Amino acid sequence: MKRAVTTSALCLAFSLAFAQEDMSVIWETKLGHKIEHTGTGLEERGYSYAADDKEITVFNNKTGAVRWTGKYKDLAPKLRKVDELIPFWESDCIFLFDRKMGKDQIAVLEMSTGKLLWNTDQYQNLVDESIVYVPELDGFAIALKDKLVWVLAKTGEERWSTDKFKGSVGRYVITGDSKIVMVNFVPSGLGALFTGFKNQIAKVDLVTGEILWENTYIGRA
Repeated sequence: MKRAVTTSALCLAFSLAFAQEDMSVIWETKLGHKIEHTGTGLEERGYSYAADDKEITVFNNKTGAVRWTGKYKDLAPKLRKVDELIPFWESDCIFLFDRKMGKDQIAVLEMSTGKLLWNTDQYQNLVDESIVYVPELDGFAIALKDKLVWVLAKTGEERWSTDKFKGSVGRYVITGDSKIVMVNFVPSGLGALFTGFKNQIAKVDLVTGEILWENTYIGRA
């Protein structure tokens, strides 16, 4: 979520009633940077983030205490600025994008600690719908223009790719024999990237990326 906020104070207020005068501030945290991007984690995750194009802060939802803060140039030296952040809360990862002319640079941080997990410039024109986290295997299925790649969440290691499945993973089921059955869809606004697209349902070997079978379907995932 991108939001223009000029103040460097981040406040969270709760109210026990609807009347304005009944509202009370639970905590207030001063940040050393502007707030242009925000992401709010669920209660069980316990933390959220606020960021601008140079710095990011992750803070405790209950107390407002800062878990960690840093400049992108220190957290991920290959980035000079960040144009977009995409959190994947369940994976404890946040993708940072430096949208350079013709060559996006991506860094993935561990959200709870700020540790740099991996970075790459091999994946271009990604949006949030291009990336699907599969918690059962702690990996990301990333849809590119010409192929689908499977990447380990914590290391960025690309285990396999296939050009026989076009588009993003819309729905999936993990079977007991380390296979995945999935249907595809085209991410919003990226239809022109996927030439020759067709509705597919396929069963894929998660170890090798081999398409075991595939078929077409009518409708939308």
